[in-house]
This record gives sequence, C-alpha cells and structure tokens, in this order.
Amino acid sequence: MANTSYEQIAAIIEQVRQHFREVPHAAALASFLHRTPGELDRLFRTWGGMDAEAFLRTLGRGHALRLLGAEDGEATLFTEVEGTGHPAVGPTHDTFMRIEPMTEADRAHGGAALRIRYGFHATPFGRLLLAATETGICHAAFKATDAEALAELHARFPKAAFTEGPDAHQAAAMAVFRSHWAAMPPVVLHLHGTDFQSRVWHSLLGIPLGALTTYRRIATELGMPQAARAVGTAIGSNPIAWLVPCHRVVRTSGELGGYMWGPVRKAAIMAWEAARLAEAVVPAGL
Repeated sequence: MANTSYEQIAAIIEQVRQHFREVPHAAALASFLHRTPGELDRLFRTWGGMDAEAFLRTLGRGHALRLLGAEDGEATLFTEVEGTGHPAVGPTHDTFMRIEPMTEADRAHGGAALRIRYGFHATPFGRLLLAATETGICHAAFKATDAEALAELHARFPKAAFTEGPDAHQAAAMAVFRSHWAAMPPVVLHLHGTDFQSRVWHSLLGIPLGALTTYRRIATELGMPQAARAVGTAIGSNPIAWLVPCHRVVRTSGELGGYMWGPVRKAAIMAWEAARLAEAVVPAGL
C-alpha cells in the first residue's frame, strides 16, 4: 500500500480532531472536506475495508467503551473503566511472537558487537523502518522521513555495524500484514529493557487484535495495581511499533494516551484493526 492512502487518512483524522467537538456523520465530514460521500467511502474501503461511517464510529466514545468492556448506562469515554481480562476478540501476537532479551554484551559499547540489517516497508500506517540483529527485530519505527528514522536507529545503537537490505526477520515481521495469522512464521524480538519493562512488553503481546485495555488493567494483571504510571512509562519506552501493540492501551479515563509515533497514527491503527475484526478476518493484504 502506498503511503499516499495513509497520508489521506491521517489528514482526515486531524481534521476531525481540530474542527469537530463530536465525531461527525460521514455526510457532514464529506461536505466539510468538499468531497462526495461516495469518494470518502472509496477511500476508506481501499485503505481499510470499511465505509466512512464505520471508520468514524471507531473515533467515537462508544467504540472505546465496548472494547474496554464497559457496561451500558451512564458510562462515557471519560468514566473510569474497570474490568478483568481482555475481550475475546481477535488473535494475539504472542501466538507467534516472542521476546529474546538482549544481553549486556549485546548492548556494551553502544552495541559494537551487533550486526544490524534494516529496511523500509510500506504499511497501512505509513513507511515503517524495521531493523534486526542476527537474533531478531530490535527496532521498528514510523517517522516523518527516512533520514529521521535512520538517525533514531543509529542513536539507539551508535556503534553497531549497519547494512541496508532485507532479511528473514524483517520478512517474518511483515507477514503480519500479508498472511493469515494461522500460518504466521515465528517472529523474534531482540529487545533491551529492565525486567519490569520486559514484563510489560510481554503483556502487550497478549492483547487481542481489535481490543483495547488500560494502563491500570495491565498493572493489575502484573500484580501491581498502583503501578499504572510506571506501566505507562514502560509502554512509552517500547522501541517496536505495532508489533508490540502499545497502541491498544488507553488511559483509564478513556483518552487515547500517549503514543511514540503520534496520536493520529494511533487512532488510524485502532480503526484499521477494528475493520479487520468486523470482517472476522486477519489482515490479508496491503
């Protein structure tokens, strides 16, 4: 999928964020954007397999509440949402993905012992930089430019040996977008973090496709219900975009919360995943 489609989707999300106090109906949004409803439907169907009205519903309060498991009634997006477990929705990343911790030797001297291959890949959410050591994916990021993405990668591993080009780890990771998940190859993530960060990141792998959870809920599942802020910090330090699905975590208040790769992209990812779930299929193509 060309980045142009995502850029159009992102621009529309930003328009909704800036100009509407409530999420508009598709007809009102089409009029505001000087497009026909049919043009909007075609854009959203090409990008995410949904019509404009379905896309807009994912930006509203009811969608988040349903995914968080809130009961009907007085609850709104800004009501504290409590519950246990995740909704039984789509598959989880931990069925084919595992985290292999980096050793201190891997990280020593700015990663001087590491050989890293990297490449840029088209996704429904823009251009993705994937980088992998000989063990597994060590970095995945969406950035405004390739130069910015590479600068961040080099800053993370300043002494590593870098080579541009594909490898088996990148191919396995990209199969998340192209293949039925029942046939997914194993994906290894080669990550450096504290024990607590690793526990949080592993928890993220268990959030189903199309589901949402909260920082507080993750803290509770880890046996530390008062550690929601620390969980948020650990999630914010996750270096692996989308594969480690920190975009599926929102604040207990119902607000989107932070996202290293931007709130607009987070909203777009949540909408795209909702469409996959609604179709009762796993992503079949870019």
